[in-house]
This record gives sequence, C-alpha cells and structure tokens, in this order.
Amino acid sequence: AHAVNYPTIARVVNLNQYLGLPATAENRSIYALKISDNPNLDEDEESVLFYSNEHCRELVAIEVVLGAIDQVLTGYKANDPKVRSWVQTKEIWFIPNANPDGLAYVWSTYNYWRKNRRHISGSTYGVDLNRNYAMGWASTCAGSTNPSQSTYKGPSAFSEVETQVIAALHRREHFTKVVSHHNSGQEVLRPLVCSTAGLPPTVNGYLKGLDAAMAKTMSYATRGASAEGEGYQWCFWHNGAFATLVESATAFQPAWSAVDPEVKRTWPGFQWLLDLPVPVSGHVTNKF
Repeated sequence: AHAVNYPTIARVVNLNQYLGLPATAENRSIYALKISDNPNLDEDEESVLFYSNEHCRELVAIEVVLGAIDQVLTGYKANDPKVRSWVQTKEIWFIPNANPDGLAYVWSTYNYWRKNRRHISGSTYGVDLNRNYAMGWASTCAGSTNPSQSTYKGPSAFSEVETQVIAALHRREHFTKVVSHHNSGQEVLRPLVCSTAGLPPTVNGYLKGLDAAMAKTMSYATRGASAEGEGYQWCFWHNGAFATLVESATAFQPAWSAVDPEVKRTWPGFQWLLDLPVPVSGHVTNKF
C-alpha cells in the first residue's frame, strides 16, 4: 500500500530476487521498502537500514518499524522540511520482517517461537538468526552449538538465507547506519562483548557515547550486547557502519494498548539517527 500511495518515493523490493539469493526454507522472501526521492535508482547518497523481527516472537519490533515508515511517508506528504530533506538526500531502507517463516509459525502454531524454520534433524527446527553472522560467530560469546536451544547459532556463519540477505544488502548498499530492532527491554545495546579488546579505547568510547545519545532520545537505558554473531555487529565490523540494536517495549507481545505509545516513544530515535552526521565522507574514484 505504501508503494502504491507514494510511488515517487517508495519502492517495495523482494530482497531474495534483488540480491540473487534463494527463497527461505519454506519458500518465502524477505521484503524491504526503500524510501528516497528516486527509489528505483541507486544514487550516490547516504544509505540507512532499519530492520526487525529476526526473533519472530518479538512483534512490537515490527510495529516500531512500520510506525517509522508511516512517519516518514506522511511527513513527506505534509511537506515537513526535515522529512523532505531525508528523502531528498538519503536512501532509507526498512525491513519490517527479517524472518518470514518464523513469523508465519508464530501466527499459526506457537506464538513464542524465536528462530527461523529450517529443518535441522528429526523434530528439531531453526537457527537463531541473530547469532548466525560472521562477526564473533566462533568466539566464546557466541550463540549455542546445541540445535535444540533457542540461541542455536547454526552450523556455520551465514548458513541461513535470511542472514545472507541482510549481509548481501549491506555489501551492496554500504549502509552508514544500521539498527536491528528487537524487543523487549527498552534499551539500546552497545556493539561488542568479547571483541571489545580489539577496538581502540577512543573508538569504543565514541560508540558508547552514540548509543547513549540515541537511548536518551527515547528515554531508554543502554547495556552491552547479549552475544556475538549478531547482525548489527557484523555491519559495524564489515565496513564501519554505526550499527546498534534497539530493544523496545517491556514484553515480547504486550497488550495492544501498549504498542502505540512504544511506537511514538521510539520515533525520536529514528529521527536522531537519520540526522546524525557522518564524520567522514567522500567519493571514491578509480583512475586505473
């Protein structure tokens, strides 16, 4: 509906097809909404990514991202100068559901399912998508090696189509900023656990400051990451994106009356991130 109502600035993208990747285990695709002044072109503009629902039971995360989409599109229609500037100078990507098989299972069978739905063996299904990325996958802070556990990290990094999609999109678009949306906890997570020793103290302090500043806009707390092998960590590691994870709400599936207030509470965080200037930028040319 957004792409139909705002065809000049919004485009729905089947990411599996766009990136030349197969469908999920249950033959589904992951879809994104790209918002820009020329959504069908890959322009020389800053790209930003907001994605959610890797853990498919975390339903508020979807609503938070959908609420931000509505704010951007309606703000553009209302000639909000800030929103107009974002649309004219950035390529903003939204992925409300990064685990389509898991979400279908949540709605059809078990509402607290966390992983994807790839068959592992016997009656065991699923990999925790937010433990399946290469950054820290083999570290002592990574997810579980037990396929029956809810935090099972998979047989290898990027073993899952769903994580391959996020990684391939990041490699293609070179996002400067990335937010992985989850719930619950009302927290903004700092990027690394075991691997912080590899960061210069000034860089680590700078990132902590950014996380704290974003959290303040939403009256959220901050804390360290839950594990390594998470998507936002890989986006930071791969090409230096400012990447973080936001835990919204105080329950996975709170009463519907609690959802709209949470959507409104998180919107300042989206605005802060979109407004955040990139410290170093430029245009790479090749003369050879």
